[in-house]
Amino acid sequence: MNKRIAQIIYAAINNKDLQSILDLQSENADWSVCASPEKIPWANPGRGPKGVACFFKTMGEWLVAEAFVIEDYLEKDNKVVAIGYQAGYVKPTGYHYEFDFVHVWEIKNEKVSKFRAYIDTAYVASALSGEPNINV
Repeated sequence: MNKRIAQIIYAAINNKDLQSILDLQSENADWSVCASPEKIPWANPGRGPKGVACFFKTMGEWLVAEAFVIEDYLEKDNKVVAIGYQAGYVKPTGYHYEFDFVHVWEIKNEKVSKFRAYIDTAYVASALSGEPNINV
C-alpha cells in the first residue's frame, strides 16, 4: 500500500496537481534534499504541507522538467525507495540538464511522514550556475 501512495504522488507531480500531493502529507511531514541550500535552492528542509508547497514552488522557479520517470520501486515496511530520472532545462540559464535520483519515502497511516531526495548535487549545482561540468 505504501508504494501505491508514492505512485499517486508521482502521478500528481506529472499532472502538476499540487493539492493532491499536499493531501497525502502528514501534518509534520519532513521533506529534504541531500544537498546544501546555498547550492540547491529547494534543498531547504520543509515541514508539513506548507514546507512541501515551498519545495515545489522553489524548484519550479529553477527547473522545468521535460522528463520525470520512475524506473523502479523498492518497498519494505513503511519505506519506499523510488529510482528515477529527470531531464529538462534551467529557467534562468536555459541550460539543459539530466540526472538520476533516488527518493526515500517514509509513509505512515497512508500519509508521508518523511521524504529525502538524493541527487548528484555537484552536477545540479553546476547546471544551476550556468557553468555545467559534465565530468563531475
